[in-house]
Amino acid sequence: SNVLERPKVIYNDKTGKFVMWLHVDSHDYAKAAAGVAICDTPNGDFEYLGSMRPNDAMSRDMTLFKDDDGTAYHIYSSEENLTLHIAELTDDFLDHTGKYTRLAPAGHNEAPAIFKKGGVYWMITSGCTGWDPNEARLFSSSSIWGPWKQYPNPAKGKKAKTTFDSQSTYIQPIHGKENAFLFMGDRWRPRNPIDGRYVWLPIQFDDKGVPFLEWLDEWDITFFDK
Repeated sequence: SNVLERPKVIYNDKTGKFVMWLHVDSHDYAKAAAGVAICDTPNGDFEYLGSMRPNDAMSRDMTLFKDDDGTAYHIYSSEENLTLHIAELTDDFLDHTGKYTRLAPAGHNEAPAIFKKGGVYWMITSGCTGWDPNEARLFSSSSIWGPWKQYPNPAKGKKAKTTFDSQSTYIQPIHGKENAFLFMGDRWRPRNPIDGRYVWLPIQFDDKGVPFLEWLDEWDITFFDK
């Protein structure tokens, strides 16, 4: 393996360990596996435990989600990037229980990012256009297991069709702020990978409670106090 992408870290309250899952691949992206590592602290040094294909399925772009009850889920692009899988993790977060569901079968979704607000799960994904950015997709469900409803592109305004030249990677709840969520997007630079950057934007909500993204040249944490 020589490709490591989209690492995510969550804390396990039962074991006291920080658990990292990440996309592990070969140079030709044929391995399509998920790797797992653990650590006592969030910033290293992580002990790599190995890789696997969860539930005997391919795993590429991925994220982690820890629900209110402490249950964790591994969400990854599978089936040659045709379909997203939402898979339940074991109590120690180091393996899969075997329970999973398929989101938008054959919908060509990758780059999942998820959050929960008011009992509703919201997920932002992207289409599959290689290294080039595209329009984001938005889904919601009252259950992690679905059914999931799809909405139009959550990005608004200039460069919305390329999600502001980015691709969703994670949504971070803002600690200490109610209903405040940070959208994080990757800007891929395949010809100069070290120049890869992030887009960080506050998630906003319309009058029906549907989340959307709007470009802001500048903003700070007080945005969420409005």
